[in-house]
Amino acid sequence: MPDVVEFHKSMALAYSYAILGKVMTKSAAATSNDGLDGAKPS
Repeated sequence: MPDVVEFHKSMALAYSYAILGKVMTKSAAATSNDGLDGAKPS
């Protein structure tokens, strides 16, 4: 069942990218809030 293996591979890759994005967002927010505030429409 190669399809299942590929599916799990892509899911794991997407999951790790999501984790990485969360960590980067958290560290960016902790470093400075200017970037987040600037991104919000006000």
